[in-house]
Parts: sequence; structure tokens; C-alpha cells
Amino acid sequence: MNDLKGVVNADETELPRFHHQVFSHPLRNLIKDAEDLEYQTLVNKGCWSKAIDLPEGHKALALTWNYRAKPDEHGKLKQIKARLCLRGDLQKTDLTKAESYSPVMHFSTLNLLFALYCKNKAVTFYQIDIKPAYLSALVRRETYIKMPPGREIEGQEGKVCRLLRALYGGKDSGRCFYEALVEHLTSNNFHSIHQDQCLYIFEKEGSFIKIVFFVDDIAIATTGGTIWKDFLAQLGKRFDYKLNNLTHFLGTQILIDKEKGEIHMDQTAQIDKMLRQFNMQDCKPANSSVMNTTQPSQLDLPKTDVEKKEAENIPYRQAVGHLLYVQGATRPDIAYPLKIASKFCKGWGKQHWLYVKHIMRYLKGTRERKVIFRGIDGTSANISDLLQIYTDASHQGDPDNRRSISAYIVRLGDDTIDFRSTYQKIVAHSSTESELMALDEAARRSQY
Repeated sequence: MNDLKGVVNADETELPRFHHQVFSHPLRNLIKDAEDLEYQTLVNKGCWSKAIDLPEGHKALALTWNYRAKPDEHGKLKQIKARLCLRGDLQKTDLTKAESYSPVMHFSTLNLLFALYCKNKAVTFYQIDIKPAYLSALVRRETYIKMPPGREIEGQEGKVCRLLRALYGGKDSGRCFYEALVEHLTSNNFHSIHQDQCLYIFEKEGSFIKIVFFVDDIAIATTGGTIWKDFLAQLGKRFDYKLNNLTHFLGTQILIDKEKGEIHMDQTAQIDKMLRQFNMQDCKPANSSVMNTTQPSQLDLPKTDVEKKEAENIPYRQAVGHLLYVQGATRPDIAYPLKIASKFCKGWGKQHWLYVKHIMRYLKGTRERKVIFRGIDGTSANISDLLQIYTDASHQGDPDNRRSISAYIVRLGDDTIDFRSTYQKIVAHSSTESELMALDEAARRSQY
């Protein structure tokens, strides 16, 4: 079974969905070892109290095992990860936004850091992996859980435990970790900016540390020195972490070339994984991201019961979600057709599915394209002098409601740091009006 490591693709490794399926699975020994490691980690962290009777007026939530095949840098199977998760779908839904919402960084923030510092040899980029992330945060609400599947204790059937630390799957777990991380940063004199609640900065005597994070994925740009050593020392007192050079982030491969002063970003592995998931790995590549046929509209929605039944079996929403993930990081060239496709996530038909598959075919032929940051030379007295904004609008481009589609790209020097394609909120009466609305949105965004 260990011979499969580094041979098979991680996303092609079939793992059990439920705990009782583990006992008949070919990889059961590896999965059981992963379960044991996860359970022992939770016990050592003190994630729950001793077994007690369920207090009156409370409901105990079930736990479930989640299994994942972790890939190496080439997408091959590296290890099997078992994670004990809270059944968040059974959790109370009276949480307010402040209790459940966890802010995430704008990808443009990371792009801006790359554009500013890729030529600066004094700045180093790191990635910090906090293990286990959510377990570092205490839960805010009184929550009780049932015994983990496969870990029931004889003689204590029906007993429950009070949850003390956040578990993956909980509706408020991400927020708990966000508050724990922010509390640590602010207590060490970091400050955030209004435009991005996941960018924290510490500066002292010409040195700096700039941190961006997407839930528990953390990237850092720093000049090093004493403040960096002090930061790592304080971080180690609060969290268990692993420090690496920044080579992967949110499914994106990152190559930092200090000699050339360049940073390359690509999502080849992520695109290959997506194509395999939707059986498009052998599809014929397309030359353009937009189909030459008529844009799909509400007229293409299924009308008969047979067509509606066929549409239910199309993984349309999942495919659009995967494409949005790829587009947000490195592929502005699919922003326009993807905005059109995402409009139909509440209802779709065969023509809409062909439109989405065409975008995948385009990515198949351009899978190795990458974003390259070459940075600024520092000769400009004001960085804003290097800022360029390009906007455009497709007047009444939506055939269903005649709304126009805006698009903009923000560049710093030769580097693209932000882009977007979106429907305008009101109907423009002329092409000039639609262009001005696109310009207004881009100008407001550029103030960031």
C-alpha cells in the first residue's frame, strides 16, 4: 500500500466517505494510522471535556471523519490525512454574521506585495502552516458533542463531552481562529488596513513584516532581522507552526527567482485536477475562452420534465466554483465568460453546460500559462505614478435584462495586480454611460 505514494494522482485516490467503510478499504491501515494520529492530537490539545451527561436544554452534535489524499508538489499521493469534523449542518443557525463570518484576503493584496518587492533582494517571502490551525482557538458558545465514531468508550454510552476548542466543520470555527490569530498579531503591535482585514503590518526602523492570510493559509513578506526573529519566537509561544519558503499558496505554484527579480505564478496542477474531476482531461483544446455561438440566456433553460431531469445530473455549480477558484488567482482571461456562466448557478441547461465546458477546453490548451511579476525599479518618486487602470464595458451585454458588463485591470508598472468582470447594477441607456460606470467602479477600486 505504501507503494502507491508518489505514483498515483492524489485526486484519483478513492477514499471512504464514512467511518464504517474504512474496514473494507484497501488503504485501511494507512487510514487507521491517520485516524490515530488525528485523535491523539485532539486529546493532547484538550479539545473536549471528560464525558458527562447531556445538560437539559442542550443538543449534542455528531462528529464525522473526513479523509483526504494530500498531494506532493507534482500532484501525486503524498499521504492520507484524517480529520475529525463537527457536523456543522446540525448546528444551530442563529449565529450572527459577526459570530460566523471569517474575512479572507483579496488575492490582489498578495499580487501587490509581489509587484512591490520581487526585485528587492532584502525581502523574503515565507509561508506559515499552523498545525492544527482551528484547534488553536477556543469556542465561544456552549457546545456539546457525541463520542467520535470508532472511539466510543464501553460503559459510557449516551455520554457527551463539552467542546472546548474549535473543530473543522463548525459554522463559527473559522471565525474563532480568525479572532485568535488577529488577537495575537495586534497584541504584538501589528496593525491592519481598512481595505483588507487580512493584511497585517509591523514596521520598525526601516524593517517590516507584512502578513496576509486566507483563513489558515498564511503568506509573509519580510526584511528579516531582529523583528523577524522576535516575531517567530512570540508566534511559537501561541501556535504550533511550520515555516517554509513560499512555493505554494491556495493551489497556486509560486516560483521566486531572486537573480532575475521575478515571481512566477501558475495553476497547472490545479487545472489538471479540475479537468480530471469533470472527465475533461482528454478534451480537445479551444483557442478562445468565449464560444463563437450565441451567448447562453434564460431561453436555453430546460422546459420539459425530461430536460429538467437531465440538467439535475450536470455538475454545473461545482464546475463554475472550480473555475472561479482558478480565475481569481492567475487567469483574468476567463473572467468575462465565467461571469456570464456564473449567472446560471441557480438553474442551467445543456447549452449553459456546453459554455462552461468550452472554458475548460480553453484552459486545457493554456494550462501552463502563468502570471509573471517583474516588479518596479524604484526610480519613481511616487508609486502611484506607475499605477495604470484599463476599463471596458459591453453595453447591454446581457440578453435577458440588458444590463452591461464592466471589466477592469489594474497594473503597477508591468505587473497586473487586480482585475474583475461584473454585471453593472443598473441598466445603462447608452454605451457612453456604461463606459463611465465601468470607469467609476475601477477608480473606486484603485483607491485601495
